[in-house]
Amino acid sequence: MPAALGCYLVLANADNLTVKYQNYQLARTMQPLKDEDFRNMPKIIWRLKAVGVVLLLFSIGVIFYVAI
Repeated sequence: MPAALGCYLVLANADNLTVKYQNYQLARTMQPLKDEDFRNMPKIIWRLKAVGVVLLLFSIGVIFYVAI
């Protein structure tokens, strides 16, 4: 499961991640995003992609640990 989420975060289009993040925030707060939220959007997307890389590395580490 972490590998699938990691692959999705790394390979997903940044625009697609932006829309999903905006929808998540709207559902969570029931308020539209403010202008300052859009200014931080590139940082948020790159952090999500970094989390995806960490999840992929974690999954690879677990596979190697179990294989040994």
